[in-house]
Amino acid sequence: MKKQNCSYHPRSSAWGICSRCGRDLCYDCFLHYERKGFCPQCEHRFLSTILKLKSCLLNPVSVLILTIGLSSLLYLTVGREKTSLTGQRSDRTQLDKKDIALRNWLYLGKAVRLRLYADHLKETNQAGQAKHSYYRARLALQQVLQVTRGEHHAAMDTKIADASIREYLGKLLISIAACYRGEQQTQTAIRTLNRAIEISPKSDRTSAAGLAYYNLGRIYEEDMKDYEKAISMYKAAQENASKRMDSMENMLTFLEKPVSDKRIATAVRQLAGSYDPAEAQSRVIACCRQIGVTDKIAEEQKALSEQYPFSEWAIEAHKAAEPEKEEVKEETKIEKEKETMKIVP
Repeated sequence: MKKQNCSYHPRSSAWGICSRCGRDLCYDCFLHYERKGFCPQCEHRFLSTILKLKSCLLNPVSVLILTIGLSSLLYLTVGREKTSLTGQRSDRTQLDKKDIALRNWLYLGKAVRLRLYADHLKETNQAGQAKHSYYRARLALQQVLQVTRGEHHAAMDTKIADASIREYLGKLLISIAACYRGEQQTQTAIRTLNRAIEISPKSDRTSAAGLAYYNLGRIYEEDMKDYEKAISMYKAAQENASKRMDSMENMLTFLEKPVSDKRIATAVRQLAGSYDPAEAQSRVIACCRQIGVTDKIAEEQKALSEQYPFSEWAIEAHKAAEPEKEEVKEETKIEKEKETMKIVP
């Protein structure tokens, strides 16, 4: 099969198509015009149509006719929703819920693709492009958050009765905070994670609270170099430990399946990520080394071995401690040989 090239950049291979005319677009064209939904030529036609409509709407006669038409349509719509031939309520709300679920699904798919692409750019030292992809992923996640809050009438400063909705909103905020961190907006990421903890408080022992504390620890350790604060965050994450989720690389296959509320909730959990309590404990040990608290390192290593004896982090910590013991043995052996050595003239 012949490989398609971009209609506007013949040397670049096609990555997507225009949603209106179907022209092939390269990756740069697709990213630039994706929010508008048109390629350059279709965008020009769209703008010319808008100008014509604008000139038509400025006419007072057109405004009067349009007002009468909209009023009539609104009256008929409200009357149809209130009553029906059978005397039953219309199922319009059910259709709206399906539309909301589909919209959230599409935005989540967009956020996953942009997050994976941003992580790839960050690993390949393309910080500028990575920040732009994190920004666009955050916009998609904020759309899901806004729609979800409107659907459940849930404000951030009120107590939400349903624990599953609290955890759902908390995981969305954690994903948004990860994008803020990718944009190098550290303080905004910290505020967003604190909001996630407020929604899923520590007393609930939900996975969202522990994950938020873990991400705060990563920020304080890696970005702000505040190791004491990082230790307290990692300790709080261990207190709210939950079952570890699969990695986000499986999300693209997951999003291709049919839409359902359960599937959307699972996608939100996977997008937010997960953490290993044993890793959090190993990070506590690393922070103690950075601070220079040598007397506490042995205590934390002992806690790691006792609480998580079969984890990879405990095995690595044990291996890291073995060379130090061998070096001590070698030094004592050399000292004993020096003491017993006889000097022959």
